[in-house]
Amino acid sequence: MATKEILYAAYKDEDIDESLSYAIYLAGQLGAGLRILLLDRLGLSEKLDNVMAAITFAEAGEHETARSFLSDDGKVDGNSQDTAALLSHLINKCGEEGVKANIHAGNPDSVEAIKDFLKQGKVEMVVLSPGVTKTGGILKRLTKISASPVVTMAR
Repeated sequence: MATKEILYAAYKDEDIDESLSYAIYLAGQLGAGLRILLLDRLGLSEKLDNVMAAITFAEAGEHETARSFLSDDGKVDGNSQDTAALLSHLINKCGEEGVKANIHAGNPDSVEAIKDFLKQGKVEMVVLSPGVTKTGGILKRLTKISASPVVTMAR
């Protein structure tokens, strides 16, 4: 029999401590594991915007600024050390609460990544962080495909 899981989705760059605490609480109450999905905020339209900005700065002779828009797949402030520190923090926080957690990071298409986990049949509930809830697009698409309850959070 498959272990029940709660799927918690959040953006890597948002403050997730409070919403993660709620997801951990739900997992503990349901006797479920926690699967954490850390999403990249930049979608296709944002990446296109960054490329267009880089072109504009390059034409104006501001080559360093143009490079900053194109570095790390369009993320101006992306940092692998920050991601490693975040993963370590999440693992420690879940361990302190006695909740078994699996963490996944860097998925390019948020809804497709969530959909893949739903297909596995283990997910009892999807919990969206305030940042993911606020974007709205993910929530609209997710409610159409999820047979599991989708819990949203607000700040």
